[in-house]
Amino acid sequence: MALAERIKECRTNLGFSQAELAERIHVSRQAVTKWESGKGYPDIDNLKAMSCCSMLALTTYLTKSLALLQTRRCVYRLIRKM
Repeated sequence: MALAERIKECRTNLGFSQAELAERIHVSRQAVTKWESGKGYPDIDNLKAMSCCSMLALTTYLTKSLALLQTRRCVYRLIRKM
């Protein structure tokens, strides 16, 4: 599951609106909208804040993200060799 989908799913499961989540982690509602649409990504401090709101299992997400990044790098290297 992509980060954008995970943020939205966790937020809605907790019953927060985008504005409520934004207020809890001290960002703008527009920032949350960008994250949920995949047009932007939260920084590490915002990920930590969401983790404190029971939004994300931070280590689980970061582990999956690292694996995805490594896979993308491998694919990119293969494409460059073609």
